[in-house]
Amino acid sequence: MPEPVPARNGAGAAAQQAAELVELGAGQFRLQGPLDLSTMPELARQGQRLFKRLRRDSTSQPQHLEIDLGGVERSSSAAIALLLDWVAQAQHAGLGLSFAHWPDALRRIALFSNVDGLLGIETDQHG
Repeated sequence: MPEPVPARNGAGAAAQQAAELVELGAGQFRLQGPLDLSTMPELARQGQRLFKRLRRDSTSQPQHLEIDLGGVERSSSAAIALLLDWVAQAQHAGLGLSFAHWPDALRRIALFSNVDGLLGIETDQHG
């Protein structure tokens, strides 16, 4: 199983916090850490590598992916843009993609931005 490449913010070494997309197995992933502007570039690269690999190895890969968001510590609207990009990349690769365990703050941003339907958020979902 490939190890995640942490996304680091621009702070000093002692204060750096990582965000990462961790592969748990057969189409299961966990997104953890802060999701803000400082972690987006590396997370976007991780996603690009993942979807490129899944397109290349499509015969041996699952047809549906699930990303657990329960490990997200902080989020901003940049996180919504990242998740929407991953939805588009999954569609381009011919894969289904869903997100589980939405943190309340991230769900509220998606609802306020009116992209809850694109991200598969049910309005009565509580976790």
